Amino acid sequence: MEAVDALLSRVSAPRLTGAVPASLLADMVQAAQRAPDHAQLAPYRFLVVTGEGRSALGELMVAARLAVAPDTDAATLDKLRLKPLRAPMIIVG
Repeated sequence: MEAVDALLSRVSAPRLTGAVPASLLADMVQAAQRAPDHAQLAPYRFLVVTGEGRSALGELMVAARLAVAPDTDAATLDKLRLKPLRAPMIIVG
């Protein structure tokens, strides 16, 4: 059961650095497009966020949180704002 072993042994890196090779990004998107689509939402669309776009994404995340929980404390908002900066690229699908 290689797939199950891969899922059970995976770990997340706390911070990633460096650029993602275009060939790896293409492989990831192709693999994601092969996922079962029981909700029939295909064709999938993916948004790749890099550079300063990650900061803008953090601000959007803060705004969304404040829209549903206006009393969120500053420390939580700061953590949410910085979350997209932990990786050089964010893929939103």
